Amino acid sequence: MDPLIIVVIVLAAVAAVLTAAVILLGKKINGLKRQMGGDFAADTRVRGGVRYTEDEAVMRDGEVNVSLARKDVVLSPGNPVTVQKGGKLMPGVYTVLCSAESESTCKLRAGGFVRTYSHGEKIALAEGDEVSAVNMPVILR
Repeated sequence: MDPLIIVVIVLAAVAAVLTAAVILLGKKINGLKRQMGGDFAADTRVRGGVRYTEDEAVMRDGEVNVSLARKDVVLSPGNPVTVQKGGKLMPGVYTVLCSAESESTCKLRAGGFVRTYSHGEKIALAEGDEVSAVNMPVILR
């Protein structure tokens, strides 16, 4: 046999083995992604280590839909945030989203008063107001 034919046969065999390995590796990675992300929403993106949902609907089929959009502000219980121009939380009207999907109401302390808000309800914040979540983390959109 000619040495050139032997080289071509060896290269073809190596290419076949590498192709099979890439296909098996792809299937393995796909299975791991499905296993790890099976409970996540379909349309999501990760930016800066934060997972954002592309679907910004507040309610879906009568159920609470909790999602995190790019400019949302998350309030942690007991950590007050002061509303100020150019700050983390600017003056304006926000939609209150309760972070627990099993709960349709949450409590916010705004302006020194605690009030219960429904998921999807609007809240108007003025400059200088101090806002904090009371019973669970709350998303302001």
